[in-house]
Amino acid sequence: MDDATKASDRTVGAESKRGWLAVVAPILGALLTISVAVRWLASGWGADIRFDDAWFFLRYAEHLLDGHGLAWNAGERPVYGVTSLAHQLVVTLLLAITTLRGSELLFVSSAVPAFLAGGVMAWTASRWMPGGSLLRQPLVWLGALSLLLMRGRYYQRNAMTGMDTGLGCLTLAVVVALAVSHAREPRILRLGAVLAAAWLAFNARPDTGLFLALFPAGALLSLQGFARGWRKAALYFVGLASVLLGDAAIKLWLFGDYLPLSHYAKQSGFYEGYVGRRDWNPFEYLAQIWFASLPFLAVLVWTVRRPVLPMLAALLAPVALTFAYLGTVVQVMGYNARYYVPFLGVVVLASAWSLGHWLRLPPDARALSRGGRAGRIVAIVLIGVAQPAFKAASGSLWEAVVPTSREFRPQTRYATEASSRLPSSEWDELTDALKELWAGLPPGTVTSMSEYGMVGQVAPRVAIVDPLGLHDREVAHHGFDVDRFFAAEPELIWMPHPHYTSINARIVDADQLWAEYDFYPEAFGFGVLVRRDGERAETVAAALARAWRRLYGDIPMAPHRARRSE
Repeated sequence: MDDATKASDRTVGAESKRGWLAVVAPILGALLTISVAVRWLASGWGADIRFDDAWFFLRYAEHLLDGHGLAWNAGERPVYGVTSLAHQLVVTLLLAITTLRGSELLFVSSAVPAFLAGGVMAWTASRWMPGGSLLRQPLVWLGALSLLLMRGRYYQRNAMTGMDTGLGCLTLAVVVALAVSHAREPRILRLGAVLAAAWLAFNARPDTGLFLALFPAGALLSLQGFARGWRKAALYFVGLASVLLGDAAIKLWLFGDYLPLSHYAKQSGFYEGYVGRRDWNPFEYLAQIWFASLPFLAVLVWTVRRPVLPMLAALLAPVALTFAYLGTVVQVMGYNARYYVPFLGVVVLASAWSLGHWLRLPPDARALSRGGRAGRIVAIVLIGVAQPAFKAASGSLWEAVVPTSREFRPQTRYATEASSRLPSSEWDELTDALKELWAGLPPGTVTSMSEYGMVGQVAPRVAIVDPLGLHDREVAHHGFDVDRFFAAEPELIWMPHPHYTSINARIVDADQLWAEYDFYPEAFGFGVLVRRDGERAETVAAALARAWRRLYGDIPMAPHRARRSE
């Protein structure tokens, strides 16, 4: 057999293999995607969502559908109390047009957008691959992302919280896809699509604002060059500024605020005497998002070449700036890198952009020198090895830099007649008893607590005075005022979380407490106050007695009531 025949046979064999892979790979990708959907359903469907903040959305949805607007308490002025207006719309629509309720509704509201985000990433990445490549097929990418992203612990866990994380990831992926399309061939309709997507992404997660401002303009400069791109980038800035100014005007008119109230309440130092800051470690969350990004960083390091650096800078520099900003925020309920996961899709697409360029290079241009290969292998190994080291050191790093807070203690001395302390309860057992308590209160009852997600949602027509300012404009902008708090005449108060030492101290030191309330300082973990002569005092007392029996059995209440010491 001559050389020409052998070469021809090799070519036929290679083409046959490529043809086989072109059929099998998409099927495998589809099967992997289905397996992820089944895994998510098995893990999340029917499970009781315990992520407290997610239940805010259902309380607001109930009020919206009852005609009260976006109000925390029925009949009060609407407030910008949710972190995501877009996610609020999703939850409200699901409540209005489906039979889903409770945890199932919240699961669908977060899992479906997170799953769709994987689809958008797969489609976008496939469009960036060279024609004829196996990776040009979206199902191949979807299978790869099913393995490397959607089965990952941090992405999956955030998909099942009922929160806006998945929607944030979805909207950012759409922005990247549309912005790159516009940057390649600028058109006025494409610019409009990018602006619309940016507006939606901002209302899904306002903390994406830096990325939304910088990336689409950076993509234009990257692909069009500065000489041709700066005018188009300036036009984008003008368009985005116009959209966001209009957005702010509408929110100011509706709510009196253009950012969520949590933006103010979660700033470092907002709560005097807040001792829980140490629990929310941004270094730990950075280590988690680092771990989730490892396979995509490895692809990026291996394939990156000089021509793609401007686009990578446009994609990743705004993410780095946003992560730096998040380090200044008190990331309450930031488990599993919740604040960072919306940007995970940007890392995925950055690696896809680099890979697509690399695959378009001729084989000799892809080849690296021995030193180049060794250097990149070392870099990939270092990125992998450094992640667990950084995670191990995250606690010490945070301890070294976390601001210290003064712990406040009440000046008032009090005691109970009880001979022993009340038994402690698990958090789930405690909140279930409190949900039953609040559900037994008549509509219009005024109450107060700080952990008001799961408990508050079961009684949307029971008013909740918010001591933290997440749903109260006055507190968010001016801080907690104990006189204003008691002026609302709450008939039942579950004391704020012990981390809020200043708020708790001011409540206990208030004369109104001892003159008007029965105080059970150990009850239900944080302490409970019951207004003695409230409008619904008998009904509230009966509901409290039932919840007490559920948690404490035959232990009498009276000996556990506090009396102020002289």
